[in-house]
Amino acid sequence: MVVAQFCDMILTNAGRNLLAKCIKGKQFRFSRAMAGDGVIDGYETIPNPETEREQYIEFMNTVAEMTNLVSPIREMEIRGIETPPQIGTATSLAALSI
Repeated sequence: MVVAQFCDMILTNAGRNLLAKCIKGKQFRFSRAMAGDGVIDGYETIPNPETEREQYIEFMNTVAEMTNLVSPIREMEIRGIETPPQIGTATSLAALSI
């Protein structure tokens, strides 16, 4: 089994809206997990926030508006959600069959 960990996740505007609903008491249920790839138009690389601040802000605003992957490849089976002892974290477990 291979375990993938992703850091520097970005919460989109749609994600923020969903989080706000959860804070108000609406139950959240993962319905799917997807794997994909691709490059956002106009951004071959992610701008460096320290040396390309304006471009980085523009990039982050572009990502915040996204509602889907650039190029979805495969749906993954959701196997569970874990809430480790760290405050403000959760781990979703999904299986990707190749």
